[in-house]
Amino acid sequence: MADVLVVSELTEEGKVRKTTHSAIALARQALGALGGSLSILVIGSNAKAAAEELRGFGAAKVLVCEDPSLANYTAEHYA
Repeated sequence: MADVLVVSELTEEGKVRKTTHSAIALARQALGALGGSLSILVIGSNAKAAAEELRGFGAAKVLVCEDPSLANYTAEHYA
């Protein structure tokens, strides 16, 4: 049994990117064979709004890290 964490990608406007939806679909498919649970991590300056959208995708947990300094992606802030 394995757990999977999907790190979401957001647009500059704080919307969930299609790549996140694809990653969730792949994770759910893998978990069907492996067992375990799905968690989604949402990082950004408007992460709470995006997290609400992602709560309907069947994740056991939706983790949120929201801070104004995360508005523009830089490796230092996301590390």
